[in-house]
Amino acid sequence: MKTKILDTKYQILNTSELKKFVREFNFPDPNWDSLPPNFPNIPMDDLSVEEKHLFEAIKLAWFANEGGKILFFRKLKVILLVFISFIGLIGLIFSWSQEMITKPVQAATTQIDNVIQSTMSAILRK
Repeated sequence: MKTKILDTKYQILNTSELKKFVREFNFPDPNWDSLPPNFPNIPMDDLSVEEKHLFEAIKLAWFANEGGKILFFRKLKVILLVFISFIGLIGLIFSWSQEMITKPVQAATTQIDNVIQSTMSAILRK
């Protein structure tokens, strides 16, 4: 059974190589450097039920040891990017709203000054 599985990186992995990896995986002392390409996103279509369970166990062990760190830092990058974008958006909205608030106030002040001056000149003429 020499069928081939294509992963997303376009590297070819033989089903027999995947089965050999699953059979020879050492759970007590795992070697995380010998993982197949594109691990853990490898399709398991051609594996038997037992091999699928073992492969899922390997994924779980990897996640418990190594994968959690990798996924944590990926999520941390996304969270920081969203946070910085959010702070920038708030700053942009604040600066824009300040401009919108101050312009009408200045216009109203000049109108009030004109009313006061015309009223005072009318009073002084009498």
